Amino acid sequence: MIKSELIEKLAAENIHLTHAEVELVVNVILGQMTESLSDGGRVELRGFGAFSVRSRPARLGRNPRTVDFLIATEGEMKKVNWSTRREVVNSTGVVIFTMLVIAIFCFLCDRGFAWTFLQIGVLDNSVLETE
Repeated sequence: MIKSELIEKLAAENIHLTHAEVELVVNVILGQMTESLSDGGRVELRGFGAFSVRSRPARLGRNPRTVDFLIATEGEMKKVNWSTRREVVNSTGVVIFTMLVIAIFCFLCDRGFAWTFLQIGVLDNSVLETE
């Protein structure tokens, strides 16, 4: 899908907006994404993917048509990297699993301290029963 097709589709689905308003919204969104990426930022669209700019090292290249050798500097070798939804979801799953393990560990530590304090007489049973 190209930008004009996106604008047409959004205008058809949102009849309360004019074609010019839809085009303005799309241009503003894409402009902000471009500006954020050019400033070295990251753009994440939940449920779709994430975009970021990565620098590649300078290299010596060759134009196959003219057989001219080209030197590409590091600044010219920047590219937009796109992480798919699957990669974002997988990394989110790892974070959720890690947080679950930490929560279970904290719960067990809490129970262990409560049992220890109960045994040495710092706590009484009424405190544990109210939880």
